[in-house]
Amino acid sequence: MAAVRMLFMASLLVSAFNFNNGTKRKKTELLSDICSTAFSEQDNKTREEYYNRVRDPNKHISTRLVRYFTFGGILQAISELTGIPRVELVAGGSSQLQDKTSGLGGMKHAAHIIRVGTISRKLMDANESLNRALENYIGHTQNVLRDVNVWSGIGGALDRYQSSNLTVLAKVNFNGTLCDNRDRIVAVATPFHQIITQYVLKKTSEDKGEEKKLEDDKVTGFLIGPAMLFEHGTMGYRMAMNGTFEAHYKRRQQAKKRLRDHSCKLEEQFALGLVRYFTSGGILEAISEKPGISRSKLVTAGGASQVEDRSSGLENSIHAVARIIRVGAIDYRLETVGEPLLRTRQNQIEL
Repeated sequence: MAAVRMLFMASLLVSAFNFNNGTKRKKTELLSDICSTAFSEQDNKTREEYYNRVRDPNKHISTRLVRYFTFGGILQAISELTGIPRVELVAGGSSQLQDKTSGLGGMKHAAHIIRVGTISRKLMDANESLNRALENYIGHTQNVLRDVNVWSGIGGALDRYQSSNLTVLAKVNFNGTLCDNRDRIVAVATPFHQIITQYVLKKTSEDKGEEKKLEDDKVTGFLIGPAMLFEHGTMGYRMAMNGTFEAHYKRRQQAKKRLRDHSCKLEEQFALGLVRYFTSGGILEAISEKPGISRSKLVTAGGASQVEDRSSGLENSIHAVARIIRVGAIDYRLETVGEPLLRTRQNQIEL
């Protein structure tokens, strides 16, 4: 009987392992969100410090509502640009994308601002660049205290809210007027306000010490009215329509491509240098045999270059440096025994 129980437990562990592997999130680029506060050395000494900063719970929660509307505007614009219906662009469900973990221990989490499931494959087929931008927007996280992100608390409630209200959000026309869309905006925002109220009431009854902080969360949540939400949705719509949204996330890809191209050129130069170095060894051997000067004495090992064919003639950031053969002085005896050999050697060193 004990053996049967052990076998059963082992099968459960294997199943759990396979399930977790099947739902592993795709890693997105770690970069500032298009709506985030920009990096500043005055506020954050390094970029690592900037990315690792822990957000105020109050601001994180209110940001999840405001950027949900920005997200709605982005989806509307993408739909108009690609012809894919808004309700088909993104599905609800568990997060499939994430830019980072907090790296700060179990009491601090990297919490999504937008928590939705998969992006339609149609978008990748229609516009790969827009798809990548949307992946990075959805995968963006903020470091917060664990209590703000746990599934059983307000974090889980807001996760479920964002996933289940995509159809309602898609009814708001962010290219229209506030007057025409006010009722739809209220319909999207009301469940959020209900979650805030429910969470505050539940927590304050359990922990009186948390009461003021949570009341502040509630007040902030309710101060975000239809006009502000519509403004942020309209901003998202315009960013996606005018290309700003796509360009923000494309810059990182372009920078990485430039770095890869530069690395390839360096590799080519190193390879050329190695080939020429061995060629130089053969030339030294041939020269050595004619005047009878030892190979090891023909040129000084190391030392500053004594000959050069040119300067770059360009700005200071571009040098004619990249000397392929860099050695010191040529033995003066070579000049007395063979001027042509000396010139040949000098020209080869200059290249």
